[in-house]
Amino acid sequence: MSSVTTLIVKEYETIDIPAALIIDGIALRIYPAVLERDYISVRWKKGVPIFQAGGYIGVIPINDQLTLDVRPKVPLVNLERILYSSNHKPYVLESFQRAYGHHTRASEPIETFLVDRFLDWVEEIHRFGLLKQYRVIHEDGFTPRGRLNFAATIRLRSRNQQSLAYQWDDRTADNGPNRFIKAVLLQLADRDEFLHDRRRKARLSVCVDYFSSVSDVDVHSVLIDPLVDDVEQLPSTREYYKTAIVLAKMLIEKSGLAFLSDQHSVLLPTLLLDLDEAFEKYVLTLLQQVNIRRDDVRVFDGNIDGALGGKKQLLKDSGLENQVKSTVQATPDVLVEKYSIPSIPRNLVIDMKYKEVKNIVERGDLNQVIAYAASYQSAAAVFILPSRGPQQRGLQCLGTVAEIPIFNILLISALPILRQKRKP
Repeated sequence: MSSVTTLIVKEYETIDIPAALIIDGIALRIYPAVLERDYISVRWKKGVPIFQAGGYIGVIPINDQLTLDVRPKVPLVNLERILYSSNHKPYVLESFQRAYGHHTRASEPIETFLVDRFLDWVEEIHRFGLLKQYRVIHEDGFTPRGRLNFAATIRLRSRNQQSLAYQWDDRTADNGPNRFIKAVLLQLADRDEFLHDRRRKARLSVCVDYFSSVSDVDVHSVLIDPLVDDVEQLPSTREYYKTAIVLAKMLIEKSGLAFLSDQHSVLLPTLLLDLDEAFEKYVLTLLQQVNIRRDDVRVFDGNIDGALGGKKQLLKDSGLENQVKSTVQATPDVLVEKYSIPSIPRNLVIDMKYKEVKNIVERGDLNQVIAYAASYQSAAAVFILPSRGPQQRGLQCLGTVAEIPIFNILLISALPILRQKRKP
C-alpha cells in the first residue's frame, strides 16, 4: 500500500506538486468530488499544470497518494471562536476522513454534525452486534442450573431452608457501554433542535429501539464504567464502539472540534471551512450585540433589505429623460446608524475583508466602499480586517474622500472588536 504525502499550504497559494503524485501519463489524478467545488484549481502554463489551493480550510484528499492541509492565509489566534460565534456551517466531504482534536465548545452546525456521525456509529453497532458481557446470576430453588454454591446452600440450611443455592453466567447486553449510549440517545431525543429534521428524528427513534434490552440510567452515572472511561479497554472485536462512545462523550460535554490541532482524538468525515464567509458573519454577530446594549445605535446587515437590513439602491434616479431603468444595489456588509433626536441620524458603512493587507486595501475594494459611503451620505467608512501580527493593530485612517474619512480596524485575534479598538 502506497504512503500518503501531505502538503501544507495556505488558501489560494500556488502549490508545487511533484508530477508523480498527481499525473498518470497525461491524465490528472484528482478525486471528482474535489474538483466539483473548486477546492483546488488547475491551469496549464507552457504544457505544465499549475495547481492552486482554493478558499477552503481543511484537510483535502486529492487522490490516494496526496492530501493537502490548507491553512488560513491570515494568522487567526482562535479559529474555533470565530466558527462558534459565526455559527459557520462547514462543507462535509462524506467520502473522506481525517482526525480531529477536541475543543471546549461547539457551534450548532458542528454539534448537529457530531449528532449525525454518532447515529452513523450507533447504526454500525446494530449492524455488527451489541456488545455483550458475562455477569454472574445468583439464585436459590429446587431446580438448580449452572453451578451449586455450597457455602450459600449451607447458610440456607442453617436457616431451615431446604432449597439449593446455585449460580450461572449470563451473557447480556445490559452493560456499561450500552447503557451509556442509550442514555445519550434518550438525551438527544429530548432536544427539540435535533428533531426539526424528520429523517434525524426517525433515526434517533430507531436507534433507541436497538437498545430495548438495555436499562435506562442517568448518563453521568455510567461514565465511571471502565469501558466507557477508557475505550481502549473494549474488546478488539468491538472496535466500532470506540468512536460511538467518544462522540457520545463529546455530545454530553458539548465539546466541539479543533481544526488546527495536532491532537488525533476522533476520526470523522472531512470538514472544510469557508473563512471568507465565517469571518464576515463573525464580525457582524459581534457588532449586532450593540443592538441589545444601546438604544441610540442600530447595526444592520447590509446584504438584506427590510427592517433588519441596510440594502438600498446605490444610485438615485436622476430624473433625466435618458435615465436607464435597471438599478444597482448598494450592499455594504454592515450599516451602522446613530440616532440623536432631533438631529438627522448619522451612519457609517463597514466592509469586512478576510484578506492579508500590508498597508492599504486593494483599489477595487477601496472604490467600492467609497461608492457606498457617498450613496449613504456616511460620516465615515470602515474596513475590518484580520491583522498580520501584533505590530499591525487597532484603528488606522487611510485618508478622506469628499471629507468622508476612510478607516481600517485590524483585528489582532478573535477578541471582541470594541475591546481591541480601545487598546493603545
